[in-house]
Amino acid sequence: MSDWTIYPYSKFSARLNMAIDHSLASRFSPDSLPVLRFYGWVPHAITIGFHQNKDAFNPDKIHESGIDFARRPTGGRAIFHGNELTYAIIHPLSLNKTELYRMSHMAFIDAFKELGFDLDYQRKQIDLNAAYKQNDSYSCFANSAQFEVSLQQEKVIGSAQRVYSHSILQHGSIMISDDYLKLANFVQTKYDLMQSATFIDLHSKNKQLDDLIKACKKALRHHFSIDRYIENTYSPDLHNLVEFVE
Repeated sequence: MSDWTIYPYSKFSARLNMAIDHSLASRFSPDSLPVLRFYGWVPHAITIGFHQNKDAFNPDKIHESGIDFARRPTGGRAIFHGNELTYAIIHPLSLNKTELYRMSHMAFIDAFKELGFDLDYQRKQIDLNAAYKQNDSYSCFANSAQFEVSLQQEKVIGSAQRVYSHSILQHGSIMISDDYLKLANFVQTKYDLMQSATFIDLHSKNKQLDDLIKACKKALRHHFSIDRYIENTYSPDLHNLVEFVE
């Protein structure tokens, strides 16, 4: 059993959200407790993977629409962040990144099961590099990696990782609306394969965002043998963080 640090659900800009995740992971020491935080986005935003080409997106349209834009410290492809639940886990290197990916996604499946949803996961590892070359979609949700969570064979939780000196950062988006499809409105080309809407409709089970967060905390506690969550608060000078963006 172990303790984890948890931060209260909060909404921040894309740049600040990415700065927080990067800061927590880069400042993590061998003696640090694992960290869990859930968060949202104000304003709505697009984030792209660490190695993704930003020139694929229309900066003028993004600016005119009041959409925020940031590069993630992790890999993968672009996500439009609207009405969703985003999570971040910062875990020591005592757990390898594959196990962290598997355990966290199995926990999310159990969380949704408690709320009445029957989700599945990708059992085989696909060659994502080959898929990226063949797939014209810029969206993170166009392909599923091993252990990623799906509904009706469509990916509904998109996660990415980065290994730091003493920690693994894993963060991801849980799709509870079809807002993620808005990404297609901001690419330079109009050819994007993400056209079908698959998401977890909490209202269909009379559930709210708070219910989902509670269920996720409970399931993660079980899968990671967490003894207790130690609540932390965001620093008053949070906005002075060096932003992890270009």
